[in-house]
Amino acid sequence: MNKIFKVIWCKAKAMFVVASELATARGASGGTRVRSGVGRADNEPALSRVALAVSSALSVLSFGLGFAPAAHAQTVMPAIDTSKAPIQNTFWSGGSNQSWLWLVNSDGVPLYPTGSGDNAQPDAVVFSSYYNNTTTAYNLFTAYLNPQWPSSPTLWGLSTVILGDPTLDTGNHANTFVYGGVVSIGNNNTFGGVTARIGTLTNVLAMMGAAVNANNGVGIGAGSTVATGATNGLAMMGATATGVNTVAIGKNANTAVASDVAIGAGAKAAGAAGIGSAVSIGAGNTASGAGAVAIGDPSIANGTGAIAMGFNSIATLDGTATGGTANGAVALGNTAVAAGQGSVSIGNTTTAGNAGSIAIGDGALVGAMATKGIALGSGANASVANSVALGNGSTTTTGANTTSFTIGSTVFSGFAGTTPAIAGVVSVGSVGAERQIQNVAAGQVSATSTDAVNGSQLFSVASVLNAGVVSLSTSVGSMSTSVSSMSTSVSSMSTTVGSMSTSVGSMSTAVSSMSTSVGSMSTAVSSMSTSVSSLSTGLSTTDSTVASLSTSTSTGLSSATSSITSLSTSTSTGLSSTNSSVASLSTSTSTGLSSATSAITSLSTSTSTGIGSLSTGLSSADSSMTSLSTSTSTGLASATSSITSLSTSTSTAIQTAKGHYNSINDNGTQQGNYNNDGATGINALAAGTNASASGASSVAVGDGSHASSDGAVAIGQGASATGGKAVSIGVGNTASGDGAVALGDPNVATGTGAVAMGANNTATGNGAVALGNANIATGVGSLALGNTSTAAADGAVAFGSGAVATNTNDVALGSGSVTATASPTSSATVGTTTYGNFAGTSPTSVVSVGSAGAERQITNVAAGQVTSSSTDAINGSQLYSVASTTVSSITSLSTSTSTGLSSATSSISSLSTGLSSTDSSVASLSTSTSTGLSSATSSITSLSTSTST
Repeated sequence: MNKIFKVIWCKAKAMFVVASELATARGASGGTRVRSGVGRADNEPALSRVALAVSSALSVLSFGLGFAPAAHAQTVMPAIDTSKAPIQNTFWSGGSNQSWLWLVNSDGVPLYPTGSGDNAQPDAVVFSSYYNNTTTAYNLFTAYLNPQWPSSPTLWGLSTVILGDPTLDTGNHANTFVYGGVVSIGNNNTFGGVTARIGTLTNVLAMMGAAVNANNGVGIGAGSTVATGATNGLAMMGATATGVNTVAIGKNANTAVASDVAIGAGAKAAGAAGIGSAVSIGAGNTASGAGAVAIGDPSIANGTGAIAMGFNSIATLDGTATGGTANGAVALGNTAVAAGQGSVSIGNTTTAGNAGSIAIGDGALVGAMATKGIALGSGANASVANSVALGNGSTTTTGANTTSFTIGSTVFSGFAGTTPAIAGVVSVGSVGAERQIQNVAAGQVSATSTDAVNGSQLFSVASVLNAGVVSLSTSVGSMSTSVSSMSTSVSSMSTTVGSMSTSVGSMSTAVSSMSTSVGSMSTAVSSMSTSVSSLSTGLSTTDSTVASLSTSTSTGLSSATSSITSLSTSTSTGLSSTNSSVASLSTSTSTGLSSATSAITSLSTSTSTGIGSLSTGLSSADSSMTSLSTSTSTGLASATSSITSLSTSTSTAIQTAKGHYNSINDNGTQQGNYNNDGATGINALAAGTNASASGASSVAVGDGSHASSDGAVAIGQGASATGGKAVSIGVGNTASGDGAVALGDPNVATGTGAVAMGANNTATGNGAVALGNANIATGVGSLALGNTSTAAADGAVAFGSGAVATNTNDVALGSGSVTATASPTSSATVGTTTYGNFAGTSPTSVVSVGSAGAERQITNVAAGQVTSSSTDAINGSQLYSVASTTVSSITSLSTSTSTGLSSATSSISSLSTGLSSTDSSVASLSTSTSTGLSSATSSITSLSTSTST
């Protein structure tokens, strides 16, 4: 019996199979029949041919043109159309060893033999064959090939679907059916360029006027074209797919090379053949270059790996729609422009204007000339090459390559981070809108360090410097005490000079007394003349004796006059000298007076003798007496003149003895203040050549020193203190602000309360402080992302071309910036001084704005807090006021100041001693003069007495 009977649906295998007539259903014996005929499976719905065709076509699309020879486990089986089949369910067997599956040929020619014996199984099952004649079949839209069967036959016509009413030109392709899996839905479709030509294409779907010219190609929609060679290409809605595996969807969308994707009207994707594809999604977008991506409306990306997304975003060489290639450029946002290789522009109307530049934020801008610049933040503007503008409104300016700086005449150099020239600047604000940088870990402090330092580090340094300033202030206080002592000594000298003047007054009184005594002598002589006249009647011979008396009297008076003149000369000579001269004056005066006394005594003796002689022999004396009277009057007049001269000379000598420079050597040339007229202010003191103290209670000590305001102190050559209560100590120092202090050689403090200490420092702002050597403090209160970047660890950020952040949470900010392992810094030693107790000593990461040899400045940094716990960054003006001062300079300043003060104190002590000595000498002068005058008075009195007698 025929053991092969029916074609039935096998649920176990999920397919139609040929079954024996003895077979039972699901193992049952009777009561169940095998449904005959090649019908539909139990409970399977019937589908029309059109629905089946559309479903098949859509399945093809859904599975990406997956026209596999085998289609397993169909969940919805089609109804089989047998209306035109000459032999239904025909199966022809060539014998017991062969089995054949008859396809829908009227002559029963088998398509392909396979299997052997009673257990042979068909190679394929054909469903719903529709044919037109005995030589051609079409609408053969599905078949099943069991992959478990031992052979893998080639079955022509499988997976072929042709729906519609095409005109077929089969040529010599009898029994070949439309091999190759061509699917055409609709009219006027083309295959291989020939209308309805059954050629050698495989697995092709063309719908609605599309043109497919490549195997496995799909074309849907009028004007859609899958170009020759575009295997697996898809073109829809008027697009052109050129290149293997390309997808082009949209009016005039097109692709150029393998795997390109262009979706959207006018979208164009042109990757690099053999290198990489491009993706363009959105109307009018263009992506050119391997890996290029353009998404939006319309955006343009030109270059390997270039990306442009958003509205009118452009990533090209020059930032224009026609610009050249810019590999790796990224433009994201509205009208974002990335011009140049590796440039990044993200945000609204942002522009990264050159290769390697980055602009992120609303309106952020990196200028065309700012090579590899970075602008992060709304309105940030980087206009300088290799620079970073960080934050809203931040701007950059050209950095200053600071290899050294000069304050006054002192040059500071040897800085790290200056060779080669700085790579750029980092700005965190703008002029007038500075920002603080907070949470900065303590940076290393060494001669080669380029770390940022925080406020606590500056606080530590400032504390040490403050201690030095306090010590210096103490020394200055000591000096002020010494100056006060000098003032007291000078006052004492003035008292002494006053005493000397009193003594001179006493001497004048004594001289006046002497003049009175001489007057008495004149009276006595006159009486003598009367007595002599009375002798004229009794003496007959007196001419020779009277002549002798006249001669003796003239000689005596001449001798007295000579002695008085000698006294005047000696006294004048003595009073014009210093202490020793004054002593000599005293001695000479005593000698002169002694001589005068002796001469007067001799005169008295001679006169007495003469009178005795007159008593015995004079007879006439009228003419002789007249001559004697005249001679006596002349001698007395001469004596009076000499005494007057003596008084004048003594007064002049005393005036001279007051002193001029207070023991200061003028090298023999009289200069300003020689006449003690330099101190013009009330209670002022001016000591030294050209010294001037014009302010009330001001002090100017030293050659050319100048103190012009009340309470000002200027000590040292050329020192100037012109501010109220200003202090200027040292050669050439200037303190012109009220309360300003300038100490050292030479410093300038011009602001109110400004302090400049050390050498060549300048403090021009109110309250400004400049300490050390050649510092300047001019302000009020002042003290003197991209190309080839790498972020290789958690939380690391690398911004800029070639920037590398290698550690967790590191930030490398700027082109070429490189981070290194964080270096915890708890203290630092400079010279022999250790600064410690820093805040932020356990850094979790680092921020780098450059690399070794390519450092950047950080600009527009607001002044950070300076406290022991501060982790704020500090700016240049803060560091400027203290960092230039070292431990050695403070030590030197303290030592120099201490030495200077000690020297000043010693000099003042010497001055006091000298004044004391002068005081003593003047006192001695007064005593000597008084003694001498007393003796003279006594002698003159004696003369008067003797004469009277």
